[in-house]
Amino acid sequence: MGDGERSKMYKETQSSIIKILDKGLSIDKNIYMNQLVLIKNDITAKDENVRKAALDMLDFLLSLNVEDIQTEVIKILHDGTVNKFIQNCVLNSIKKKIICTISDDKFNFTEILTPWKNQNVNKLTNIIEDICLNDLPKNKCKHFFINNVIPTMMSINTNNDIRNTLTDMAFMLSTIVPISDLSSEELNIFLKEVNMK
Repeated sequence: MGDGERSKMYKETQSSIIKILDKGLSIDKNIYMNQLVLIKNDITAKDENVRKAALDMLDFLLSLNVEDIQTEVIKILHDGTVNKFIQNCVLNSIKKKIICTISDDKFNFTEILTPWKNQNVNKLTNIIEDICLNDLPKNKCKHFFINNVIPTMMSINTNNDIRNTLTDMAFMLSTIVPISDLSSEELNIFLKEVNMK
């Protein structure tokens, strides 16, 4: 398949997936698994356009917020048999997805956590730490910590596995966003969340 044909194929697949989702249907696992196989091969292609098309397709798949797809992408990150360059490309796409999700003030934190079940969630904590240290403004990390991590962690409806992950994340985030750096209003929100539960 030529370079232009591969890019066209990815675009056509994206269009087909959007049509499937618009009809309220689920994406067949074979579709996204085949795409992930192609992406892993094309990320290392000699042609820059093919590499870019593969990375765009990876970003597209992650943007769908389909838990099964995100879980399969995360598995690539943990697969020791996958080339490190490919894993780094996948990691960068996952980081972009998390940054976009955290930057949306109305997001539900379980959107990030759920695909990581049965995976190494310590890696997720490390990714979020790296994002908060290097990619997001401190006020976004503060907002994320106070308005997403703490309330979800303190909720009685949060299952124990997620609570344990969030506790680890809260400890990590407290080193990046110390309580002493919170404004009076932020501190009140934080204390309200902690004391109400």
